[in-house]
Amino acid sequence: MPEKRQQIFLFFLIFLQLIFIFGHIYCKLYYWSGETLRVIFLDCERVRSRLSPYGPGLEREIVDIFCRQNNLKATWSKVKNLHEGLQKLRLGLADLFIGLTTMDELEDDRVKFGPGYLKNNFIIVHNRFRFPLRRPDEVCEALILVPENEIFRRKLNIYQNQISCFIKSKFFSAQIRLLYKTLTENKARFALTDEINFKSWHPFFIDVLHTYTFDDSFQYKWCWSTRYTKLDKMLTDFWDNFAGSSEFLYLKEKYYGFFPSRIDYYELRHLLDIVEWVLPEYDQYILKAARMYNIDPLLLVAMIYQESHFNPRAKSKTGVQGLLQLSLSTANYLGISNRIDPEQSILGGARYVRFLVDKIKTKGVTGWDRWFFALAAYNQGLGHLYDAMDLARRLKKNHLKWMGLKEVFPLLSYKKYYQTVKRGYCRGFEALDFVQSIRYYYYILHGLVVLARPEAKHLAHFPGFVPPDWPD
Repeated sequence: MPEKRQQIFLFFLIFLQLIFIFGHIYCKLYYWSGETLRVIFLDCERVRSRLSPYGPGLEREIVDIFCRQNNLKATWSKVKNLHEGLQKLRLGLADLFIGLTTMDELEDDRVKFGPGYLKNNFIIVHNRFRFPLRRPDEVCEALILVPENEIFRRKLNIYQNQISCFIKSKFFSAQIRLLYKTLTENKARFALTDEINFKSWHPFFIDVLHTYTFDDSFQYKWCWSTRYTKLDKMLTDFWDNFAGSSEFLYLKEKYYGFFPSRIDYYELRHLLDIVEWVLPEYDQYILKAARMYNIDPLLLVAMIYQESHFNPRAKSKTGVQGLLQLSLSTANYLGISNRIDPEQSILGGARYVRFLVDKIKTKGVTGWDRWFFALAAYNQGLGHLYDAMDLARRLKKNHLKWMGLKEVFPLLSYKKYYQTVKRGYCRGFEALDFVQSIRYYYYILHGLVVLARPEAKHLAHFPGFVPPDWPD
């Protein structure tokens, strides 16, 4: 009898232990602790940026802001498709799903969509060596490449029904770059994609051209589990306050504000040729200047291309000369005796932009904005930059952010505004174009290195030097 009691007692202990183990596993999988945010995502540039030098990605920064505001720590895991992501939310295996679009027809009390926060459009692109889309039904006569994503499948089906023909398609479940690579290699004539993706990837696949934009647009939305009332309220309150905030507008400007409205194929082709054939003649001077004045050498390359297209004898109508287009007064201030000497010009230009950055730092400008302000000052002078900051303050714009100065600089070309500032007339549109172009070229150069493109073999040694005070 005692042995039987011992067996029952032992069985009872094992049973309790199993309950504890399974209970622990259940809580780990299905219970939100209130300390950790389990984020799942569809892999893309918006969520995890590789091409951009300006930060880890728009979505990742938004999540970081939400976590800071609510004292949370985010854990990240990738899902293969929309179905897997939604299923994990329904089962309570994740808290937040990002990197997807609206699905208004979805009715499920277990998940909730936040507001639309980033507008996008479906587009068709084509290989530039083949005819663009001349009439809607031409896609029925050729293979079309499509990202393996539910929203693209739906759009393809809708378009197929509209033009009443069968569209032969090939779906890409791997990285989106393979879709553009396949189109570049002339293995298909068309591809279905979206504007944001195309702007991000086009500089690295310049033989892919835009051919058609659909009339309807869609918006990206976050999706989260409603299993946890507290988290649901936190996310709802966050988007109620964040969607139209200056902080969100700043992030959109940071990641997308520099892309040109119209893409110049020949300009991009020329930049790639310069990197491959001309840059090697000057790379030793660029790296030397970068190390002396703590500047990313890729940014110096972007500046030189914008200023002179790597022509050491370049001279503008305003009298500036050389690779970095120094004025005579600036050259004298820097102790430069020969502005068309490549080494002197690069070292002098790098020293001058570092001088401007240090000056602007004293005004309280931080991060990337400090460098964008310095580029504007390099183009128009420090005095005109200060005028723009003063005008931005008077017009209730953020005078410490480039987003604010972008709106103000062009105004300094008009008498109504320039007569109210200390230094008067300024070529404000030129300053704006100068900064935006350099930001775009810098993005391209960084992406070339990340993708290990053949044109980037002469840039490969530059990223080895990272300035100690460079923005994250």
